[in-house]
Amino acid sequence: MIVTKKVFMAVLAISSLAFITPVIAAGYYYQLQISPSTLVLVNTPVTATATTDDSSIVKVVFKWVNPSGVIERTFEDSSPPFRDEHSLDEVDDWEVIAVFSNGVSKRASITVVITAVIPELPLGSIVAVAMPLLAAISVSKMRRLKTIR
Repeated sequence: MIVTKKVFMAVLAISSLAFITPVIAAGYYYQLQISPSTLVLVNTPVTATATTDDSSIVKVVFKWVNPSGVIERTFEDSSPPFRDEHSLDEVDDWEVIAVFSNGVSKRASITVVITAVIPELPLGSIVAVAMPLLAAISVSKMRRLKTIR
């Protein structure tokens, strides 16, 4: 997916808050937070943070699933707040899965894009160059017409 820089910056501004997916299971609160948000540039490090108020959780396993559906990275963290960081190197939709030690899992999606600097129509440059040329041609033609008469 190719996104122009202006579109990317606009979407980034709208979704600048981290993506949080909370769930309550067996009376406990579980969440997976992705930062930066749900739209990132290719090769940008993304941090996944899993939190819970369940004190029995001793570890969280993070799984990073690439756009092909293959688990590209698995990481186990045993110290709260549970956290992992990964640079996403393929363009398209990724998924992060956090599996808590009691079996509760949280999922979050991330879209990876590349920006293409597509210059806006260079009309200003064209006009800036063309106008003096047109003026010179017009003056030249007017002089020729005056000398012919």
